[in-house]
Amino acid sequence: MLAFRGLLFSAAASTALLTNVNANADTPVSITYVPKSLAEASIAGGPWTLHQVAGRNPHDASGIAPPVGTKTPFNPPTTQFGTPYAGYCMRGRVQTAQGFNPMQPYYFPFARPNGWWIQGFFDYRPRNQQESTVAAISTDLGKSWFFEDQALGLNPYCPADPTDPDNNNVIVNGVSTPYGSDPDNAADNGLGHSFVMTIGGVQLLYQLNRANGHIDSDQLVVHALKPKANLPLAGLPDLASTSPGPTCLPRTKCFPGSLPPLAERPTTRTSLAAASMIRRRSLPTAQR
Repeated sequence: MLAFRGLLFSAAASTALLTNVNANADTPVSITYVPKSLAEASIAGGPWTLHQVAGRNPHDASGIAPPVGTKTPFNPPTTQFGTPYAGYCMRGRVQTAQGFNPMQPYYFPFARPNGWWIQGFFDYRPRNQQESTVAAISTDLGKSWFFEDQALGLNPYCPADPTDPDNNNVIVNGVSTPYGSDPDNAADNGLGHSFVMTIGGVQLLYQLNRANGHIDSDQLVVHALKPKANLPLAGLPDLASTSPGPTCLPRTKCFPGSLPPLAERPTTRTSLAAASMIRRRSLPTAQR
């Protein structure tokens, strides 16, 4: 871990560095890897995952893309192409994950040293349904992760049809409401691609505004982090949208150029079970 302390490059920055070296060197850069060294990452706890075996909500959200030209939502609903939102909601409530599960759908990690552990910030992004920021830590160099915190989501709603791969509609106050089918809605385009740095003793979270009409053109959205106990994202709102419904317009209302930290959330949102597992893993066998 000591060697990791100075490595805060993102994947894009590392790629750019290698490209620059290769372009200026007389000999090509040789990139090697250890055969059979790749392993699927897993995460304990946190929001819903595509696959879950343990717990009260086992499910498999695997699926295949329907043929080109297929209209969605399916009428009538069908599981012919899988159930992409299987287990996302139960009895009208969005579910959390239980046990260790494949780390899907998590994207664009930013990792940094945190003592002897690695702390990561991820885009959590079920297609056309949600985008939020998730913080987690790893005690084994990224092979497995323990959920810590989640914030800056887009909506608290359930898909109207779990078999619809485009998530055209969500349930709002008991009513099926256009979501993925409405270009004015956020779908899974929220705040993402996190980068964290400290300036003047203040930890700052930089993110892209991925909303339609703003991605790749707006300035970065900046939040000041005020970590509290096991909550690296304490002080940030659960939802980045201020709209009462799924519609997230005007975009400048949902994602202003710089959002001040809101009231801190209670510490009860932390995963105490995950924190206990982390402590056990970090202790010598004789102290467990």
